[in-house]
Amino acid sequence: MKLALHLRKIPANHQLPDIPGHLGACYDDDDPDLQLVREKVPPVERIYVGDEFCPIRLPAPNELARFCRFSTERNIGLTLLVPVLTDAWMDHCTALFECLEKWCPEAEVVVNDIGTIFFLRKNHPVFRISMGRLFNKGFKDPRLSPKNMEVTPEINNLLSESTFDHTTFQHVIERLNVKRLERDLMPHSGRFSKSSPDYQTSYYFPFGYITTGRVCRTATFDKKATHDFAMVSKCAKPCNALSFRLKNDAVSLKLIQAGNTIFYLYSLKKLNGLLEKAAEEDCRLIYQGLAI
Repeated sequence: MKLALHLRKIPANHQLPDIPGHLGACYDDDDPDLQLVREKVPPVERIYVGDEFCPIRLPAPNELARFCRFSTERNIGLTLLVPVLTDAWMDHCTALFECLEKWCPEAEVVVNDIGTIFFLRKNHPVFRISMGRLFNKGFKDPRLSPKNMEVTPEINNLLSESTFDHTTFQHVIERLNVKRLERDLMPHSGRFSKSSPDYQTSYYFPFGYITTGRVCRTATFDKKATHDFAMVSKCAKPCNALSFRLKNDAVSLKLIQAGNTIFYLYSLKKLNGLLEKAAEEDCRLIYQGLAI
């Protein structure tokens, strides 16, 4: 099992934060199950920078260069996350890719659309490419409550399977020469997906994502009410300081909105099972709690 940490900025003291301690901000710090989880968390071996969901939260080239130097000084790997890219944002990312190849050519890039994969294969073949979790579709509707229904084997398959588990899509992965898949846990699943020997697997924790989109209400908080749920051309990035707990009596999941994305918090039981699976199958875990 290997551990990566998603960072928004380099720590002021250049020391990697205490992830087992930080988990207390996500769960009840006195819960004995949390202590079991903390004991299984390994040291950080890699940092993730960038964003899967919003291009506005991508670093500037000079910021990325500082992350590259930080990873080199700490002798840890570096992965750049990029969201689905339009033509306009591809222009911005071109500068990031050039910076990354200059300062950290052995880096890894997590891509969330096919066009960017083709672009990198042609222009930056030195990068290792991972397929991001936006590719991995599955049943995540938070309004479902399996406790109130009979979960047959067919229903359990529906709630547990995702795009990456299907043979047809695995043929696509093979043709694209992608060697790593990034995923999270399906919120209503009663089992863990089996890892394939043909590619490496990464799991995000302690949050999975429910949904995301290009329209971000958080970005309109300093705008007039008429701009609610509208596209904005400029953003002050209020999501860097604000996130919201979403509550609904019909939803049993713990939901958090950060920027344009809604996340769900894993139960400690599910998180403990994930750590055991990662240790057994040598998966990578990405701690995203500092970035939300």
